[in-house]
Amino acid sequence: MNKMLCILFIIAKTLSRKNSAAGAFIPRKEILMANTTPSREDYLEVILELTRQGESARSIDIASALGYSRASVSRAVGLLKRDGFIEQELSLIHISE
Repeated sequence: MNKMLCILFIIAKTLSRKNSAAGAFIPRKEILMANTTPSREDYLEVILELTRQGESARSIDIASALGYSRASVSRAVGLLKRDGFIEQELSLIHISE
């Protein structure tokens, strides 16, 4: 899947967050995606692809798909979860709604 489409998919599922300075509502994930990295995009794209193929996205699957160590994936998953991009139930990972 094209990275831009993945980003748009994620932004479309955002929660609103009030920007106190301007008094306008700005989607939280849109703010985060403005400062995103290619690595974050890669992780989100792989998670989306694994879940769209009907497979469960597990850290080991993500590590295998990206060629990264499980420790690196574990750290990235923690950051993505902290920022509200993904949810994790036991070992299963999916994009937040």
